[in-house]
Amino acid sequence: DFSSLFRDYNGTELLGVATDRFIWVGYKPNELGLLRMVSFNYPEDGLVCFPYSKIPEPRDPAIAGTWARFPYGVVYVLRKAGFHLSRGFDAVIYGNIPGGGMSRSASLSLNLLLTVLEVNGQSPRSQFDLVDFSVAVENEYIGCPCGCLDQVMILFGKAGMATHFLPGSRTVRHIPF
Repeated sequence: DFSSLFRDYNGTELLGVATDRFIWVGYKPNELGLLRMVSFNYPEDGLVCFPYSKIPEPRDPAIAGTWARFPYGVVYVLRKAGFHLSRGFDAVIYGNIPGGGMSRSASLSLNLLLTVLEVNGQSPRSQFDLVDFSVAVENEYIGCPCGCLDQVMILFGKAGMATHFLPGSRTVRHIPF
């Protein structure tokens, strides 16, 4: 049954495991109010640089084919949630997560969310807010329908443990694996 592959869309309990794949964000805060980033995985996109006040509209065709839609989406979602963002950062991004279903977009969104919040001295109310913000980046800003499975497994995963997630109660427990 094809629908059983996407249980995170319908509230069914989930079980997943972490991998040794990653996206790494090395950053340094700046006082310019600019987000300046380069990706070693997408050097053809060059420097992605923008102030918090210049975010393209969701699903803007001008950025649809670039990885830049993720940092724009992170800023869009955080501002919509009421976060005041003013301090920028310079960052280098590198990852070894292959495409095609390995959670690369969720990992990038979560990393960027954590970076923007930390640089601005803010934090979410809960870890599940990060999950929700990351899903909103993909669903609302980019226009890619996804559930929360990837985000939950990335954020709560532990080496040597399976992550059991109950969406109804939003609880996570770890099971030796």
